[in-house]
Amino acid sequence: MSIDIKKFVIDYVARNGIDHTSKLTGKGVSAVSSWGITKNPSLDDIQLMLNKDDVKAVEKQEALAPAISPYTFLEGKRVMILMPSVRPIHIGVLKSFAALYEKDKMQFYTNPPDNSYVRARNNCAAKFLESGCEYAFWLDDDTIVPHGDVEYFRRISNNPQFPVNYIMINPIARLMQTGKTLIGGCYFGRNPRGVAQFQEAYQSVNTNFTAHTGPRDVVTQAGWIGFGCTLVHRKVFEDIIKTQPEIAVKNAAFAKSFNYNWGFFNFIDEEHSEDASFCHRAKIAGHSTFVDFAVMPVHMGEMGYSYLNTASAMKPLFQPKY
Repeated sequence: MSIDIKKFVIDYVARNGIDHTSKLTGKGVSAVSSWGITKNPSLDDIQLMLNKDDVKAVEKQEALAPAISPYTFLEGKRVMILMPSVRPIHIGVLKSFAALYEKDKMQFYTNPPDNSYVRARNNCAAKFLESGCEYAFWLDDDTIVPHGDVEYFRRISNNPQFPVNYIMINPIARLMQTGKTLIGGCYFGRNPRGVAQFQEAYQSVNTNFTAHTGPRDVVTQAGWIGFGCTLVHRKVFEDIIKTQPEIAVKNAAFAKSFNYNWGFFNFIDEEHSEDASFCHRAKIAGHSTFVDFAVMPVHMGEMGYSYLNTASAMKPLFQPKY
């Protein structure tokens, strides 16, 4: 389970003393004295406190935390795993995919070679609508989802304290069991200041901070989410077509060349990404977007980025207008 940050900080100061904590973090004694009472330390300070001497304390707290409910794949449901790609995938993505793939329940598709994620996603959506599957699970080529290998997942995320329970879940089954028609896991930008990839985290430092405290058994509504690990019910696509027929591709030669007739992921304007544009269209069609904090994939860049090593994202580089 996720760590109770307030309790951890209070226990750390009580265990090691205010003077030690002040020297470790470089913060004044008066500031340290207020932590957990009237103020909270920064994520950088928390990382300093999460050193090897405290691993056992963290693991003890984790062991005492209540277990999240088990995840079982819904009977009779079929899912198409879609991987829109414009480059070679990371081997860890293949590893997590192989661990989760069940031939009797799933299909897999990736787009033909392309250099546009908009076209790649639209092509994958068209193939999904032809498949007869009820759900589309979108998995990006740089996103490693939890898949049960604790040692590997902790190593690739550079986080030896990543909660075991949240590595052992089946993210596809978990997202299906929420009953939402458009829901994604919570992952982070691929840099040391990476923001959680949903709208509210970009708009609120506090919301972004909360996401960075780690996985927990919570689902919340969002304006938009990144599509690196996202489950979408067939009805969302069908309802977008019904309510927004203007997304039909009007150029027959273009439609034939790229093998899709609907621009689900076309940019609605220059300030919306392709996945944010889809969520906007889904809302018009009557489908809200949700983010599930129990599913926290690793986003691969120069290293695997997750909630811990993007901790300095407290102050986003920019505030996009969504």
